[in-house]
Amino acid sequence: VTLFLDDLQWADAASIEAVNHLLTAASLSHDKRFFFLGCCRKGEINEGHPVRKLLKNVERSSVGCTNIKLDLMDEHTINTMVSETLRLLPRLTRSLSSVIYHKTRGNPLFVSHLMLSLSKEGLLRPSLSRRRWEWEMKKIEDREMPDDVAMFLNNSIMELPDGVQSSLCILSCFGASANVSFIETLERALQKNIRDDLDVAVAKGLLDKIGVEYRFSHDRIQEATYNMMEDGTRRLFHFTYGLSLVSLSIEEGCDGSLFVAVNQLNLGGPAIVQDPSQSFTVAGMNLRAGKKAMEMSDYETAYSYF
Repeated sequence: VTLFLDDLQWADAASIEAVNHLLTAASLSHDKRFFFLGCCRKGEINEGHPVRKLLKNVERSSVGCTNIKLDLMDEHTINTMVSETLRLLPRLTRSLSSVIYHKTRGNPLFVSHLMLSLSKEGLLRPSLSRRRWEWEMKKIEDREMPDDVAMFLNNSIMELPDGVQSSLCILSCFGASANVSFIETLERALQKNIRDDLDVAVAKGLLDKIGVEYRFSHDRIQEATYNMMEDGTRRLFHFTYGLSLVSLSIEEGCDGSLFVAVNQLNLGGPAIVQDPSQSFTVAGMNLRAGKKAMEMSDYETAYSYF
């Protein structure tokens, strides 16, 4: 059995404790057929983070553990990536790869989105006569680049139609992904066709549609979209979406909908509450979510709701 969890820097203590329990149980079992792979950004794991505790527990136990630090790609690796993408011999793509390397400083996400951008602009294009990819080296060399990935992604998002940008901002308020049922509820409340806009973003490679979920293709894209909004706007959006999802959580009686609705209300914060009836709704939903978390033995989350 293989379990892969990405973005562990965002995991709560209860989730990390569940992983710790699985690893401990696997180490005590004679049938060692459990493999866990976790990814996180080291710079966002402070000393008190649950992941630090997990690593210390694993190191003290008999669980075999390997830490792998992923660095930026070197020029040779980028050339391998470019040559395989364009299906050309490495010697033919070496000069292009060198320019891409110096413009992206080896960031994999930056590299892939730069190549998509070059293709969109016609600087990197297929040639029917030569039956291979070709590029305009001088124009690519002269092309100005943002200072970092976040700015590059922000520029890419700003090139989209206003409606698509707005829908991406809505999705970013839910984190890395959102269920289609949540999106449908917001469409009815906001009288806006969000899914068509999100499908445009899917075609642009900014989102993936997996089953009944829309998911950002990379967490940096979600962050860039979320940070495009001012703090007051974000809080208002969170609260509005939370109120819209309250009815869905009541209708479905689904724990997932309940927690999503309450989290959105709380992210809005007390400053957004307009009248006493809204305060009563927020308090009641937090009480309900707290009791449900208690039933699930997730005491830390329950405490945050109470």
